[in-house]
Amino acid sequence: MLAGWNAVSRRRIVRPGISKSARFVSRMARSKAPVQSGLLRKSIGVVVRTYENGNVVGVVGPRHDFKRPVSSSKGRKTIVTKRNVGQFADSSNKIVLQNPVKYAHLVEGGTKPHSLGKGSKIVQRRKLGTVVAVGKAGRRYRKSIFASAAGQQTGNRHPGAAPKPFLGPAFTASLPMVKQIMAQEIKKGVLKEAQRLLRKRGIAA
Repeated sequence: MLAGWNAVSRRRIVRPGISKSARFVSRMARSKAPVQSGLLRKSIGVVVRTYENGNVVGVVGPRHDFKRPVSSSKGRKTIVTKRNVGQFADSSNKIVLQNPVKYAHLVEGGTKPHSLGKGSKIVQRRKLGTVVAVGKAGRRYRKSIFASAAGQQTGNRHPGAAPKPFLGPAFTASLPMVKQIMAQEIKKGVLKEAQRLLRKRGIAA
């Protein structure tokens, strides 16, 4: 449908639909995002990028510049704002700047058990050597011997976290509406661009 248009015209035609579709997906993503402090949900935004070849891409996810102070109290995380900062004045809880772009992917895909803090680690699988073993059929083969401590934890350990996907499901749930939006906006964009070109050539549209 757009093959006959040059790159500049394709950008003009497609961009409104991409922008509108991305905003719809972002609203869906915010509704599906898990909430502790609410920072992840608030950080979800849209960036629309255009390229010289006429391609237009909408990116939905946490904004890179979205940093906010967050305080933890009895397992509950709270965004610190001008309105509530007074309640943390005498608190022993540490207030830290958090940026969801650094952990959103871990929420989406989950994490494996891992070590925490300085000096904390999981002993890596270490090969000690090989021995000659005999199989059931009497055939000899070489068998590797590994350190028995492999996989053991020293220091603090995070148990890992189950995935809580929100971006993937948001896109899937939004797809029928995105297709509808794109069809409508491209149709309007083609008409608008055609009229613009006719006016440019001195032809009344």
